[in-house]
Amino acid sequence: MRTKSGKKRCTSSIPRKVIEHSGKKFILGKSYDITDRKRAEDALIESEEFFRLITENISDLVCV
Repeated sequence: MRTKSGKKRCTSSIPRKVIEHSGKKFILGKSYDITDRKRAEDALIESEEFFRLITENISDLVCV
């Protein structure tokens, strides 16, 4: 979805029912902005991949 200013936003939509008005069908429902959650999930996936690559390719013992 895009805002009026043109920014992209991720949404999750839940359709509720179909209505007809002036001979056209419309879907009523709710949409939620999940952009921040999506960005956090993407950052977590990237971080997990980075650390997985490190641990798979390390040749020395590391203690934390």
